[in-house]
Amino acid sequence: ITKIGKSAFEGDYGFTTLTIPATVIAIGTDAFKGMYKAKEGSTPAKGLTTLVINGANNTYSGTDLTNSDIPAAFSGNELLSSVTVGSTTATGIAESAFADAALTVIDLSAAAELATIGSDAFPTGCKLTTVKLYGTKLTDASPEADKICTIDLSGAKATLATLTFPAEYATLAKMQFKNFVALTAIDLSVTKVTSIPVFIFFR
Repeated sequence: ITKIGKSAFEGDYGFTTLTIPATVIAIGTDAFKGMYKAKEGSTPAKGLTTLVINGANNTYSGTDLTNSDIPAAFSGNELLSSVTVGSTTATGIAESAFADAALTVIDLSAAAELATIGSDAFPTGCKLTTVKLYGTKLTDASPEADKICTIDLSGAKATLATLTFPAEYATLAKMQFKNFVALTAIDLSVTKVTSIPVFIFFR
C-alpha cells in the first residue's frame, strides 16, 4: 500500500487500532476523519483509540501530490488516546492534525527527521501521561512555559508521568513544571541542556 485516498476510512467507527505501514507515501484529505460514534443511551462511544504512523510524508488528492508530511487527516476522533509516529521520512506534522483527540500518549521518538509540529496539531487540555520526543529534530526555538515543541502540557499537570526531551533542546529557561504532580521520569540525557533553572520542578 502506497496511497490512501480521500475519506477512505471517514466515519468508520468499527476500528479501534490503526497502523499505517512505512510503504505509504500519500494520505488523502480526511482519510481517517471522524472514526468515532458518540455514546447513545446505554451504548458506549466507539471508535479509533490507537494510531501508529510508520509511513506518510505527503497528502494525496486524486492525482495531485503535495509535500505535507503527516497531514491533518485525523480530525474528529474523540476516543483517540495514543499516537505513535514511527515514520523515518516525515519532517513535520500538519496544523490541527489530531484535533479533537483525547490523547494520553504521544510517542515521536522514532521519527528521526521530524523537525516541525504545526500549531494545535495536538489539542490543548489533553490528560497526557507520556510524551516522548528524544529521537526527533524538534528544537526549542520558541519555548513557552506550558509547551514543549508546540505541544500544550497545561492540561496534564495531574497526569503527565514521563517526558523525554529532543536532542536539539538547549534551554529550559522559559519552561515551568511547577505542580506537575505526576512526573516520575524526565530524560534530558540526549539534549544540549547545560543547566536546570531554579524551582522548575518545584511542587
